[in-house]
Amino acid sequence: MRISRVVCMTTNKDPGFIARKMVELVDRQDWVATTELVAPNARAYIGSQIFDREGWRGMGQMFYAAFPDARHEVHAVHVAGEYATLLARFTGTHKGDFMGIPATGKQVSFSVIHVDRVVDGRVLEHRGEFDTAGLLQQLAPAPALDRATVETLFDRIDRSATLSARTPAPSRACRRRARRSSSATSASVASSAARSRRCASRSMRWA
Repeated sequence: MRISRVVCMTTNKDPGFIARKMVELVDRQDWVATTELVAPNARAYIGSQIFDREGWRGMGQMFYAAFPDARHEVHAVHVAGEYATLLARFTGTHKGDFMGIPATGKQVSFSVIHVDRVVDGRVLEHRGEFDTAGLLQQLAPAPALDRATVETLFDRIDRSATLSARTPAPSRACRRRARRSSSATSASVASSAARSRRCASRSMRWA
């Protein structure tokens, strides 16, 4: 409880200080003190989900139940007006159920970004993004391709390359014949166009 009283009595309302204090208290799993740093009408946007103050705390408790030794390594905090952007790395050991994945004992590490709007020394709005795909890949990696599949893929690549190599390039004589054929075709088209113009001219004189 001493931590909670200290938090309430702090006169430092700087958004950067509050953002760092939030991470520090969450890592201690002091949910009472953490809640007191959040405004009663606060909203937290994490991924595609929106939480009120109690829901946000519940999500934090769920994370730390799965990764009880988790810690944030803060890299930087940038402040602009009421907003503080915190860049950190979350590291912890998977010792409890997480989103249906039973404990694996693996240590995970992924980047996180917090953007907090702080008003009167309390978080009024929180936006959090973390590398979900990276986390799940560390807990339950996608199955690797089996040897037979890999060999089939490379065999197809080899066959395509062989067929391309065997296709002969057109000879010089063939290219000359093609050019003569193209020239003859162009001359024929021009001749036909000229005959059409002469016929049209005659028709106009007799009209």
